[in-house]
Amino acid sequence: MMSLRAVAFCLFAALLAGEVHAQTPVGCVAPEVKRNARLDLYARMLAGMPMDDLHPAVAAHARQLDRSFARLEQVQLSRVRNWSTSTLPAEVNGAEVLNYPFSGADVLYPAALFPRARKLLFTGLEPVGAPPAAEDFESPQLADSLGELRRSLVTLLGQSFFVTAQMQQQFDQNRFRGVTPILMLLLARSGFAVESVTGVVLGPDGKLCARGFDDRIDNAGVEIRYRRMEDTRPRSLVYLRVDLSNAGLAAMPGYALYLRQFGVQSSYIKSASYLMHTAEFSAVRDLLLEVSPALLQDDSGIPYGQFAPERWQAALHGQYQSAAKGFTGHTQADLRAAFAAAPPSPLPFWIGYRHAPADSNLQLYRRVGR
Repeated sequence: MMSLRAVAFCLFAALLAGEVHAQTPVGCVAPEVKRNARLDLYARMLAGMPMDDLHPAVAAHARQLDRSFARLEQVQLSRVRNWSTSTLPAEVNGAEVLNYPFSGADVLYPAALFPRARKLLFTGLEPVGAPPAAEDFESPQLADSLGELRRSLVTLLGQSFFVTAQMQQQFDQNRFRGVTPILMLLLARSGFAVESVTGVVLGPDGKLCARGFDDRIDNAGVEIRYRRMEDTRPRSLVYLRVDLSNAGLAAMPGYALYLRQFGVQSSYIKSASYLMHTAEFSAVRDLLLEVSPALLQDDSGIPYGQFAPERWQAALHGQYQSAAKGFTGHTQADLRAAFAAAPPSPLPFWIGYRHAPADSNLQLYRRVGR
C-alpha cells in the first residue's frame, strides 16, 4: 500500500499526464441528449452480458467476468444491499441525488447502497475517454483490449476501489480508454440499460456545456442516461474530471457552484486516500460538509473531529482501531474512542482499503438542523 504522499503524487501525476490540453471553450451550448440503442448493446458486450451470436473474444470475456461478478455478488454486493435496506435510515437508503467525490468509475457500491439514486455526480482524476464504437468490436486486437479492460477492474472487484495511477497506465494500453466504457460496463452489470452517453464540460459559472469526445480539455466530463425496466424516467450519472485539492478547486470555481445547485441528498466517500485529513484538501472537505444533509463514509474520508455533535448525528458501523495499512499517520484516536463507546453494529462486508468485515467501518452522519 502506498503512503499518502505517494498516493497524492500519483493522483496529480495522472492529472498532468492525461487530457490537459486546452481551457474551457468560450460560450456554452447545453448538452444535447440523444438516445442511441447501440450504446446499450456496446455496454452489454463490454459487460459480457447474455446475447445471441457473441464474438468469440466477447464470449471468452463474458465467461471470465461471469465468474468474477458471481463471486462479488455472493460475498459482497448482496450483503451491501441487504445491509443498506435493513440498517440505513429510509431517507439515506432512498436518496435520489447522490454526490460521490474521489469516485473513479465505481458504480457497483453506490448502486447497492443507494438503489433509488437517479441523479449522481462522480468526481475523479481518471481520464474520461469515450463510448465504444462498432469498429472497436471489429478490431483484431479485441481480445487484448477486453483483457486490459478486465485488468482495470481487478482492484474494484477484489478490494472495492480503483487505483488511479494503475488505471491511467491500463487506459493508455487499451482501445476502450477512460472511465466511460467502464461506467457503461458496470451500469450494465448493475441491471441498467444505457440510453445515451454525452460529452460535457464544466463551465466557470457552474453550468454543464456540450463538448465532443475528441475535444481534449482539462475539466472534461461525461453524462450517461440509463434506466431499469421499471423506471418511468431515466437516471443520470455525471462524471467530472476535477482536481479536488485546494489549488484545483480555486482554479475551477464552477465545480463548487455546480455542486451547490446539484440538490445533494447524500454524499458517499470511500477509499479517499485520507486526503481530506490534510490542509491541502480542506476546501473540498468544507464544501462537502456544507452541501451534504447526510454523508456515508469509511475512515479515509472526513475526520471524525470535523463533525460537531451539535450539528451532526453520528451512527457508527463495523469496527475501527487504526487507519488502513500504508496510511499510519492518519489514525484517529477520537474515532477509535467513539467506536468503543458505541453500541455494536456489525458490518457484514468489507469496504474501502479493508479486506475483511472484521476490520471495516462505515460512518453515517446526518445534519441536525441547519
